[in-house]
Amino acid sequence: ATHRDSNEFMRVLNLLLESNQNKIIIDLSNCDYVDSIIIGLMIITLKRLRKIDGDIRLIIRGEHMIDTFSQTRLNKIFKQYGTIEQSLEDF
Repeated sequence: ATHRDSNEFMRVLNLLLESNQNKIIIDLSNCDYVDSIIIGLMIITLKRLRKIDGDIRLIIRGEHMIDTFSQTRLNKIFKQYGTIEQSLEDF
């Protein structure tokens, strides 16, 4: 997920917010890399969601991604799960 995907990613996030979705699951399980622009969009969206008692859950499976989110402390900001089912149970 890189800057090339950012316009479409933000468009989808905005559609979800406009349709009053306050619980969003973002599946990054097929991503080997997420750049700072995508992370920034997720943080902006998370701030908007928290104002309306919402949240974002991430699906992350690859060891590299798990390590990256841990090293950058993004795991303190976003709750992470191995499967969609696990994230749904926690909502």
